[in-house]
Amino acid sequence: MSEEMVIFSKTYDFIVWLIPQSMKFPKSQRFIVTKRLQDAVLNFYEKINHANKYRDNYRRRYLFAADLE
Repeated sequence: MSEEMVIFSKTYDFIVWLIPQSMKFPKSQRFIVTKRLQDAVLNFYEKINHANKYRDNYRRRYLFAADLE
Protein backbone atom coordinates (compact mmCIF):
# COMPACT_ATOMS: atom_id res chain seq x y z
CA MET A 1 0.00 0.00 0.00
CA SER A 2 2.79 2.46 0.77
CA GLU A 3 4.12 2.04 -2.78
CA GLU A 4 0.73 3.08 -4.16
CA MET A 5 0.89 6.32 -2.22
CA VAL A 6 4.32 7.36 -3.55
CA ILE A 7 2.78 9.39 -6.37
CA PHE A 8 0.82 11.49 -3.88
CA SER A 9 3.81 12.31 -1.70
CA LYS A 10 6.10 12.94 -4.69
CA THR A 11 3.51 15.21 -6.33
CA TYR A 12 2.98 17.09 -3.07
CA ASP A 13 6.74 17.52 -2.66
CA PHE A 14 6.94 18.80 -6.23
CA ILE A 15 4.15 21.33 -5.58
CA VAL A 16 5.88 22.54 -2.40
CA TRP A 17 9.10 22.99 -4.39
CA LEU A 18 7.51 24.47 -7.54
CA ILE A 19 5.49 27.30 -6.04
CA PRO A 20 8.44 29.14 -4.44
CA GLN A 21 10.55 28.51 -7.55
CA SER A 22 7.91 30.00 -9.80
CA MET A 23 7.93 33.20 -7.73
CA LYS A 24 11.51 33.77 -8.92
CA PHE A 25 10.45 34.33 -12.54
CA PRO A 26 10.89 37.82 -13.96
CA LYS A 27 8.02 40.09 -13.03
CA SER A 28 6.91 40.47 -16.64
CA GLN A 29 6.38 36.70 -16.97
CA ARG A 30 5.54 35.78 -13.41
CA PHE A 31 1.78 36.11 -13.59
CA ILE A 32 1.38 34.41 -16.96
CA VAL A 33 3.79 31.51 -16.63
CA THR A 34 3.34 30.98 -12.91
CA LYS A 35 -0.43 30.76 -13.20
CA ARG A 36 -0.20 28.15 -15.95
CA LEU A 37 2.39 26.06 -14.10
CA GLN A 38 0.54 26.17 -10.81
CA ASP A 39 -2.81 25.38 -12.44
CA ALA A 40 -1.32 22.42 -14.31
CA VAL A 41 0.33 20.87 -11.27
CA LEU A 42 -2.70 21.41 -9.04
CA ASN A 43 -5.03 19.97 -11.70
CA PHE A 44 -2.78 16.92 -11.95
CA TYR A 45 -2.83 16.46 -8.18
CA GLU A 46 -6.60 16.82 -8.11
CA LYS A 47 -7.05 14.22 -10.86
CA ILE A 48 -4.85 11.61 -9.20
CA ASN A 49 -6.77 12.15 -5.97
CA HIS A 50 -10.05 11.59 -7.80
CA ALA A 51 -8.62 8.48 -9.44
CA ASN A 52 -7.72 7.14 -6.02
CA LYS A 53 -11.34 7.46 -4.87
CA TYR A 54 -12.87 5.61 -7.81
CA ARG A 55 -12.44 2.20 -9.37
CA ASP A 56 -12.41 0.71 -12.87
CA ASN A 57 -13.59 3.02 -15.68
CA TYR A 58 -13.76 6.21 -13.63
CA ARG A 59 -10.25 5.61 -12.30
CA ARG A 60 -8.95 5.13 -15.82
CA ARG A 61 -10.63 8.33 -16.98
CA TYR A 62 -9.08 10.37 -14.19
CA LEU A 63 -5.66 8.79 -14.68
CA PHE A 64 -5.86 9.44 -18.41
CA ALA A 65 -6.82 13.06 -17.72
CA ALA A 66 -3.93 13.36 -15.24
CA ASP A 67 -1.59 11.92 -17.85
CA LEU A 68 -2.73 14.52 -20.36
CA GLU A 69 -2.24 17.25 -17.80
